[in-house]
Amino acid sequence: MEWDDYHDFEMKYGSDVNPENRSLRYSTWYLYDGIGFILKKGWITRDVMFALLNTASVHWMWKRQESIIKEIRRRYNLPNLAIHFEYLVEEHEKMLLERGQSSEPPELYGKYIPDQ
Repeated sequence: MEWDDYHDFEMKYGSDVNPENRSLRYSTWYLYDGIGFILKKGWITRDVMFALLNTASVHWMWKRQESIIKEIRRRYNLPNLAIHFEYLVEEHEKMLLERGQSSEPPELYGKYIPDQ
């Protein structure tokens, strides 16, 4: 997915023009939001969270779509949209730093790299 600004995003991927994309996007947001919620409640430990998410995907997804999520919060008066997803990213980043790892996804993460 590529876009220039929120309007461009909506014209390409918004629910009015691309409901399948919206469904996929929101299912991922809600998955990460749910993990963040149960982490914040203390129903899972940080170690369990880290084991579930020991990948760059949670950071990659957040960095890619943070501006979209925050604009949806603002435009549609949904201040709690994906707040636990955001919390999850923050906690996961802390764990990575504690382990001496970077939270920055590799440059080509999420892109196809053909065999050479």
